[in-house]
Amino acid sequence: MRKINRREEPKAFTAFAEKHPSNDWNDIHKDQELYENIRLMLLEDQEGMSGYTERRLKSNNSIHIDHFRRKGIPEYKHLTYDWYNFVVDEHNPHYGADKKDSFKAKELDYKLLINPILEDAQKFFDYDEDGWMLPKRGLDKSEKERAEYTIKVFNLNYRGLCDERKGIMTAVRGCKKGDRSTEEILSWFTKEPSFISAIEWELSQK
Repeated sequence: MRKINRREEPKAFTAFAEKHPSNDWNDIHKDQELYENIRLMLLEDQEGMSGYTERRLKSNNSIHIDHFRRKGIPEYKHLTYDWYNFVVDEHNPHYGADKKDSFKAKELDYKLLINPILEDAQKFFDYDEDGWMLPKRGLDKSEKERAEYTIKVFNLNYRGLCDERKGIMTAVRGCKKGDRSTEEILSWFTKEPSFISAIEWELSQK
């Protein structure tokens, strides 16, 4: 997970949100062109990756706009059309947005959950050579708790994700043994980025 540099919301979306004060998410699906345009814009801000797992997202119907703070929770309904509450992700019951949404409302503590739109999420995590995400060394007690809680809620150590990260990190280690510079390796692996934070972490290891 890393910081999402979300650009300002487009005027067309602002105008749409102002015309729909009831905060009914079904309304935006009645304007499919607008929905697709903002989904693409949000995905570009995320460099084509999931905002939670950093897994590369392919253009298909499983890619959707997730509400970081769930719109189904009454106290967050007013954030239904909040541009800075949107994170694009794929539908997968094992990790990411769907895993977060599988928690009961009373089980989610948003004070603990790291928000990749508003926070430098990358500073909370390290990795091991098997692709597991770990709280970064040197975090204080409360920061470590937040890192562990975020890994749990999004299930970021799901076996499939770990295997994918491990594969990429192993490939990076192989490149490091050659004559290529760190910049060359990073450029190669970020042409169609996936798990950039894990790649950057691997490149930082001696």
